Amino acid sequence: MLRQAALNLVTVAATAALLGGIALATVAGSLRSDRPLSFGPRLAFGGAGHDAAPVEPALPSSSSTPYTRLVGVATDPWHVDDWSRAVGRRFDIAMNFYAWSKQHDPTKAFLEAESQGVIPMITWEPWRPVPAALGPERQGAVQARYSNSSIAAGRSDPYIRMFARAVARHPGPVIIRYAHEMNGYWYPWNHDPGAYVKAWRHVVRLFRAEGAHNAVFVWSVNPSLYISDGEQWMQDVRSFWPGARYVDWVGSTMINFGGYKQHTVREYATRIRALRVFDKPLILSEVNVDYADRRTFLPQLRRFLDGSPGIRAVVWSQFPSRGQKTLSRTIPIGNMNWQARRDAFSRRILKAIIADAHHVPMRALRHRPAA
Repeated sequence: MLRQAALNLVTVAATAALLGGIALATVAGSLRSDRPLSFGPRLAFGGAGHDAAPVEPALPSSSSTPYTRLVGVATDPWHVDDWSRAVGRRFDIAMNFYAWSKQHDPTKAFLEAESQGVIPMITWEPWRPVPAALGPERQGAVQARYSNSSIAAGRSDPYIRMFARAVARHPGPVIIRYAHEMNGYWYPWNHDPGAYVKAWRHVVRLFRAEGAHNAVFVWSVNPSLYISDGEQWMQDVRSFWPGARYVDWVGSTMINFGGYKQHTVREYATRIRALRVFDKPLILSEVNVDYADRRTFLPQLRRFLDGSPGIRAVVWSQFPSRGQKTLSRTIPIGNMNWQARRDAFSRRILKAIIADAHHVPMRALRHRPAA
């Protein structure tokens, strides 16, 4: 019954998005700025059961401003309920990683996301994954089949078009985080920024050609705190910028590995706020912390989000850590192989972050990008 209620709400939201032209224009304008979103009565994705069976009493919101934010978790749609039950509030986004070499057809995952009443988010990686034990240099080597120039030349078009058609059939938004952390050296799409831009634009054009106007493209960088010069970091980031016509949201990873890779929320905040220069809504597209630092990092994260209405989404990600395997070969870092849903303190803070977010209605992401 709850799943059917969620499905009905998704359908209503999608229909409202298609018919509500004037209201949608207002929403789209606010999504491109730091102005608070205003939607009237809040749409709860999960119907009457949206916050069902909390593990503890609901925490009051710490937010002093009426803005709205999505909160997601890295899991497939079949297991997002496990996280929601553990935390005691419903997540809005289910994010998963798709490597191009596996040629995934996402249709079943989209159907399950629709049934669960969550927005599917795909971290879409154009490569054949390299064993983490081989190290970041080997992982970052060019892969001819999935290189930026190969993609821009159309050699992956059949797969891209298949994926785009699956997105177009989905009644709600699908968040596409394509070729993320391109400004780092540990992924093969880092090579040749000019070709990266051409590949990105080519992918977006194919989606539009297939009618996938519900795709929300997230251009997500790495904050690269090992680069102390912020101007140099921004120069590197800008070299990969595809242009405002081809990007919907700008994102950043925010992972505190601990040990020699320990960083505070304030350090990340400086780089994340610098991304406002692109004049797009911001998303923290992959957030995690080592176990020992969680009691400091998570409350700081909540306070940072509370003071950052321009951040319209945040995704908690605790898949088995590739970074743990690659970094720990050469430098001491913290313990990334733990689960917040099994830790009472972390559950409480995540629940509070969701309570603060006020859940953005699905129709807010329905839009038609420029041709």
